Amino acid sequence: MKKKVTVLVSNDVTLDKRVEKTCKIWLEEGWEVEVIGVLRPDSLPVAREYKVTRLSLWAQRGFFFYAWLNVRLFFRLSFITTDVIWSNDLDTLLPAYWWSRWKGKTLIYDSHEWFTEAEGLTGRPIVKRFWKIIESFLLRRVKMAITVNESIAKAYKALYQVEMLVIRNVPDVKEMNFAKRRSDWPMPQEQKWIILQGAYIDPDRGAEEVVDAMNFLEDVHLIIAGDGRAMPILKAKANPQKVTFIERLPYAALLQLTACCDLGLSLDKPLHKNYEFSLPNKIFDYALAGIPVLASPLPEIEKLIQHFQLGTCIDSWYPQRLAESISNALSSSEYDHWKQNTQRLLAHCNWQNEALPLREWIKKLKD
Repeated sequence: MKKKVTVLVSNDVTLDKRVEKTCKIWLEEGWEVEVIGVLRPDSLPVAREYKVTRLSLWAQRGFFFYAWLNVRLFFRLSFITTDVIWSNDLDTLLPAYWWSRWKGKTLIYDSHEWFTEAEGLTGRPIVKRFWKIIESFLLRRVKMAITVNESIAKAYKALYQVEMLVIRNVPDVKEMNFAKRRSDWPMPQEQKWIILQGAYIDPDRGAEEVVDAMNFLEDVHLIIAGDGRAMPILKAKANPQKVTFIERLPYAALLQLTACCDLGLSLDKPLHKNYEFSLPNKIFDYALAGIPVLASPLPEIEKLIQHFQLGTCIDSWYPQRLAESISNALSSSEYDHWKQNTQRLLAHCNWQNEALPLREWIKKLKD
């Protein structure tokens, strides 16, 4: 009989590429896989090679969402048989930990971000303190833990003396057929296209500033692809002649759009530790689509861009200076060199290589 891993997430599974890639590895190693997530009112159907269970919750955000999610996850786990529990992010760790202690089974924790330093907890000291207590209690007791970059791993080591395996959220590199052409999209064909993509375009991610920067640019069109809490503000202030909003797309369709663009943007501001130490997925998505990057000078991002020469970093978020950075990047004598280097990045930073330590863990668990 196959061994089973049960994977917990607090999202609706649809757009979580890291979880999808991880689950494929478990499948390839001969495990049965079940993912348990959340069913949202706007959730799209999801079809995977493994079982996906999505829980309906009466609350969709805030304290009651997380409280009800943890209760539902604990009771769901109580009625299933599994060999390993894989908890993704702090908001699923508590039921996973208590279940693993109760059943004497293996717990693996995968921290996709520095949860307690996220933008959404800024200015909410009571809520932040609550999550920090949970984090402090649980992380010291987790024996198998993973995170997404060295900066976050070092921060957790300093705080809790926990060693975390670093597995970056790099792309699963396959031969891509970029069949879409610019003429397939309803944007000005004669202009340069710049894109800011993200499943969570929230405050302090540079979107407001780049929308304002468009007032200082000619023959450049901004595409904002995704969703998030900042979107109503962005749509209210944007000039529709200069900015196009694209709703969330399936991953493959988003890559097709990105490959038609001239420059990818990643503009998070270091106002929150989680943003400061982040290495956004979009950096690798831009490389996969073969376009250069203009990004914030944050430690993990700047290190990657400089090492592989993928583009350049901004020196200011002020709209006029940001516009100058965009213009300079698009007209740079290094532009073609940056574009070629996206393939060099993918040769080194790809999921096939990055996930090798995880495969070793899984093989040991199966023995």
